[in-house]
Amino acid sequence: MAEANPQTPRVDVPGLLHRAVAMHQGGRLREAEKLYMQVLAAQPDNFDALHLCGVLMHQRGQPAEALRLIGQALRANAKAAAAHSNYGMVLAVLNRDAEALESYERAIALQPDYIEAINNRGNALRKLGRTDEAIASFERALA
Repeated sequence: MAEANPQTPRVDVPGLLHRAVAMHQGGRLREAEKLYMQVLAAQPDNFDALHLCGVLMHQRGQPAEALRLIGQALRANAKAAAAHSNYGMVLAVLNRDAEALESYERAIALQPDYIEAINNRGNALRKLGRTDEAIASFERALA
């Protein structure tokens, strides 16, 4: 009797992620995206692949796809300060400054010394006309 469901080959998710990050950091975005997508085909809720592929889409100027991917990553792990900060950066590009501010504040609540999020919070506050708060945020980032 033949096997009804032959086992599919296992995917080396850590290896794929490692290679994807190396490609991403090296500016080889197409190759990195393909590897992230392979990870997501094997593990659709993989936080790292969702988050980093979202960052990649932001870098490529595809904010809608970036928001979708980073949002999905945050649903998988809402305690990731970097993902909240990156989500805010995409929202800022879309001129959704109040929402961006909320994302930066979530990031800072999770990681109070997150300088990039503190600085970006200042930018969002400045764009919202909240100058005194923006200056305080910039001063905190500089400190």
